[in-house]
Amino acid sequence: MGRLYSFDAENMVFISEFLGSHQLLQESLFAGVVSQEIAGKLGEFMGLLHSRTHSSRVSSAEAAELAADFSNDALRAIQLEYVFSKCFREDDRAADLRADAAFMGALEAVHPEELKGAYRGQHLDDLALLHGDLHAGSVMADTAAGGVKVIDPEFCIYGPPGLDVGGPPRFLAHRSGACTLVFSARLRAGRSGSSWSWAAST
Repeated sequence: MGRLYSFDAENMVFISEFLGSHQLLQESLFAGVVSQEIAGKLGEFMGLLHSRTHSSRVSSAEAAELAADFSNDALRAIQLEYVFSKCFREDDRAADLRADAAFMGALEAVHPEELKGAYRGQHLDDLALLHGDLHAGSVMADTAAGGVKVIDPEFCIYGPPGLDVGGPPRFLAHRSGACTLVFSARLRAGRSGSSWSWAAST
């Protein structure tokens, strides 16, 4: 993330690093600019954040403290309402999905309360500190220098890592023509050399 220089909680004002050489990753992708270096650094960000705070790697007391500090109930309620239901059933952009009987059948087959329960963090053995809303509009990239900054952390939670992990492969498999990316999240906290990889192709 960009460096934070000053924060005034009373006046809700902060001063942070200027990212003048960066642009939203979604703009680069829509323009057909794809960088394996950017993908790798984004994967490394997730791998380090998740592994160093994962409930299997921190004490139960620390996990409970993280869960309390990053409960973020108000914004989580918005995600629960829109991400798991309205985006598929009401948004005009999802018309093709609604017309896909196989997709809607698979969606309905997953019990909504089971899915929401996982999102709320009911599986205590698989929780980590997350960005919470990781997509191409939440990443600033300097493709020339290979710089990556993750922005908009207002949905940050202590929850299931899959919520972050599911986002990057989705937007890296973009519509700008044939491309293949390997997205690696290196887990450097305790298991040297292990990695998660996803191949996104169009």
